[in-house]
Amino acid sequence: MLHPRSPLILLGGLAGLLLASACPGGTESRVCTEYFDRAETCAAKAPAQKAEMLRGIAKLTKDGLKNNQNKTGVEDTCREMLETLNTDPDCK
Repeated sequence: MLHPRSPLILLGGLAGLLLASACPGGTESRVCTEYFDRAETCAAKAPAQKAEMLRGIAKLTKDGLKNNQNKTGVEDTCREMLETLNTDPDCK
């Protein structure tokens, strides 16, 4: 016999799954988007050779991480890359 609240529990669980799947993660997460935006902003300020390097690293990072299923790991990588950019004097 089902508990009288079983449908509510089931609906709550489904709603949680839908919300979790609606939140972007991986390379579409807030921290990764911030990193890719910051890399481009920094590249626009940097000398030509460094700008090319920054854009290349950002592209390699994005391409390398886009199919990674470990969204937390991807976000951690973006966070570390962002911290590196934030300490770069050419990005100030």
